[in-house]
Amino acid sequence: MIFQDKFLFSNELPLHTIKIKNYQIEYYYGGKKPPYFLLVHGLGVDKTSFYELAHLLGLKYDYKVLLPDIPGQGNTERIPEMDYSVENMADYLYKFIKKLKISKAVVVGNSMGGHIATVFTLKYPKVVQTLVLINPSGIEFNNQKPYQFIPEETFKDIKDPQIVENLKWNNKIRKDIQNNQYYVLNPYLNNIKTPTILFWGSEDNIIPYVYSSVWATEIRNLCFYVLKGGHLLQKEQPEKIIEKILHSKCK
Repeated sequence: MIFQDKFLFSNELPLHTIKIKNYQIEYYYGGKKPPYFLLVHGLGVDKTSFYELAHLLGLKYDYKVLLPDIPGQGNTERIPEMDYSVENMADYLYKFIKKLKISKAVVVGNSMGGHIATVFTLKYPKVVQTLVLINPSGIEFNNQKPYQFIPEETFKDIKDPQIVENLKWNNKIRKDIQNNQYYVLNPYLNNIKTPTILFWGSEDNIIPYVYSSVWATEIRNLCFYVLKGGHLLQKEQPEKIIEKILHSKCK
């Protein structure tokens, strides 16, 4: 990675908790300069998948950065009766920033977090300064829809019960996403008027680079950057991403 390890571990972003509708969420917060950066992680991971980028933004560059666990992920509670669709998660994020009295933010999402960030922008455009997408999910490409279930018959060969439990839980989230209006984003992308920056890892083997063509074609006010790396580009190229965001014409 580009940044120095001794800087990364010399100090840490403070960890906080907040209650949204009786749901407790952990989040990292740091930095003093505007704008706020709201970082949204993907499915099957937690807020630490964005930590390198958050740490640089908040402690090296001193920008105000917020990095929460998405409900149902990380250290948040798993409630089987709750709706974990991307729309409901976007609504949670809106309540989150409103409770913190934040009027506007740069919203950055990776993978499912990019899907959530896009829906957030579609529903609440006035609070989004810039939409930043890193290898986002949520589109149909060549008749292949996102969030396909992992077959449960494959679980029988897995010895670790915690892994099996996590896979089953993520299938529940996939079902919630599939049952929501914003399951497939293709019809909605051309409604985005917010300045948008799209990053894609040239070596992403989870959502291949070819998927980027849909986003790049449908979103009007877009700056598009291809960086060497895989699906978690924010961990592999955090300095490059920050550099492009700060100097982009799309903001």
